[in-house]
Amino acid sequence: MGNVCNGTVFNHPVQMTALACGVSMGTIYRLKPGQLPGNSSGQTAPPPPPPPPRKLTKEEEARKALLEQSCEQMRVLVMKKYGQEWGDIVRHFVLEELKQNKNLSVLELHNKLVWAYADFPMPAPTLYAFLKGLGFTYRVEGSKSIVVKPIVVKDITYTIP
Repeated sequence: MGNVCNGTVFNHPVQMTALACGVSMGTIYRLKPGQLPGNSSGQTAPPPPPPPPRKLTKEEEARKALLEQSCEQMRVLVMKKYGQEWGDIVRHFVLEELKQNKNLSVLELHNKLVWAYADFPMPAPTLYAFLKGLGFTYRVEGSKSIVVKPIVVKDITYTIP
């Protein structure tokens, strides 16, 4: 159309296509020529195959191993810091709560502990590691970590290095 269409939608084919099809311009940019309806064969191209799984580099493997070690180290540090003062209190509190409430998330437990003990020092992520150190386990329901009673309660001992 020449200079007549300057400054109009006809001068921008992507914008014109998006308006005509009722989609965003990002959708038009993402489409490849074989994916357009009405290509030369009359059918849309099949979706591309998924990329092969990427192998971890040595650095990423080392980082993953360090993360696993750091979780264990965090548990040890948390037990060292809070074990003497809060170990028996938290264990007793959790067991009493589990008797009353079958599904107790770590966040709910943290809120109850903060309400019951005004000087409770741990944030919720630290409580998670602390409970692991006390021998409690978790099951995941949706996005919540539900505290599960340990199999043997009376013989649980935790060491403070």
